[in-house]
Amino acid sequence: MAIAGGAYPTPLPQPVENYAGTLRCESRGNNYEQCNVQTNGRVELLRKLGGKCNAGRQWGYAANYIWVTNGCRGEFGYGYANQRPEPEKDKGPSAALIIGGIVVAGGLIALLASQKKKKDDGTVEESAPPPASSGPAALSANLSGLPSASRPSVQNCMNDAARQIGATGGTRLSYDKLVSLEQGNGGWRIRAAMTATYPDGAKPLEMYCRATPNDIIQLDFN
Repeated sequence: MAIAGGAYPTPLPQPVENYAGTLRCESRGNNYEQCNVQTNGRVELLRKLGGKCNAGRQWGYAANYIWVTNGCRGEFGYGYANQRPEPEKDKGPSAALIIGGIVVAGGLIALLASQKKKKDDGTVEESAPPPASSGPAALSANLSGLPSASRPSVQNCMNDAARQIGATGGTRLSYDKLVSLEQGNGGWRIRAAMTATYPDGAKPLEMYCRATPNDIIQLDFN
């Protein structure tokens, strides 16, 4: 039942009672907000209350909090009720982190972690944490071979990718080869082979991005 005067929306019904609980987390004034809760590795957006709320872009989570930014306001289900957690799965863009104020895709973080070098004794070499803020990586991308209508959206993807590479300590990002390009839903989907340059060497990666000229819908790396 709605509260008299309609000050607040009607509480969300719970058709599936397998969450440990629900939590309202809101970005006020487009600010980053962190809502502390034990997520047990599982969070779902149950209801959007305001703003854009794309997983990995305007909201995400870690083990002990849910975060929102850029005006996203939502009600989230988290954890498990009276059951064991499911085996850990790839969370896709919801596994993103914020580094130096930049939303960094979980795929990039996982890729960098998998490329750590092994020492002679078989142990993994620990890399230094990325700088708090390093600015975007220098971008080298010749898009003249792409359809002209796609270039603003693709350039938006490239610019955001360069910011993410810079946030994780990279200094340069090069567009090497187009894998696929499709138009849809007012924007474009691009998959491209890229090379990111870090202090410890060049790292090949594949970027997948869905974007319009003004908005990034999804950006991840493999």
